[in-house]
Amino acid sequence: MKQPALGGGQYDEAGNECKIGRWIELSDKFKATCQVRQYGEYINGKKVGRWDSYWHYEKLYKHIGGGLYDESGNECKIGRWIEITEEFNSTSQVSYHGDYKCGKKVGRWDIWYQKNYHDLKYEKIGGGSYDEVGNGCKIGKWTEVIHDFSDFSQVTYLGEYKNGKKIGLWEIQYEAKKIGSGSYDEQGDMIKIGKWIELHDPFTDSFQIIYEGEFKRGQKVGTWIKKERYENHLDFKEVDVIKYAD
Repeated sequence: MKQPALGGGQYDEAGNECKIGRWIELSDKFKATCQVRQYGEYINGKKVGRWDSYWHYEKLYKHIGGGLYDESGNECKIGRWIEITEEFNSTSQVSYHGDYKCGKKVGRWDIWYQKNYHDLKYEKIGGGSYDEVGNGCKIGKWTEVIHDFSDFSQVTYLGEYKNGKKIGLWEIQYEAKKIGSGSYDEQGDMIKIGKWIELHDPFTDSFQIIYEGEFKRGQKVGTWIKKERYENHLDFKEVDVIKYAD
């Protein structure tokens, strides 16, 4: 028996490869654990109106995001949106909730997370504000998640933005507990300065390594200590010493 199509839609008959009408599109990283589809409409090859994202996993099929594009054909996001991360899957259900104005993020944006796909309850784990001018510029206090945040790597960064640049002290948390920190310069050049405790990338339940040392004008200097701990252990133990030029 022929399998049903995962998605699709129509192109114009003029041979311009221009998408028209209703479409079902697959996410860029569509796979077994990330079966996300976007539903919406094209006019003259441009997304318009309401677009929604749905996730299919095992017997679960639910709405996980979406929002509005302007009707003028500029593919300009407007109003309230829920966006999912590029890494969205069964163990990394992270979404961003906030407003667009003329295609730019404005005002408060919140980060939500669901640990278990069988549990329909989401938890707010972070967020912050963009300027109201429409420059898409982060301002004030933020709590951000690591790029591959998941059930097994719940790392967040807490600190301040000024004109879209990190400044001052930033704290690193793992499962809501402080595990590292360090400072950026106050001039807005995002240069790391002074003492830092950084996390190895990746940092997961079963692979927990940190590095303690000093930055000078954005460069690591002097002695850095590599430490490791095993899952369910509270303390890190020194495993290596790394030397950098002063």
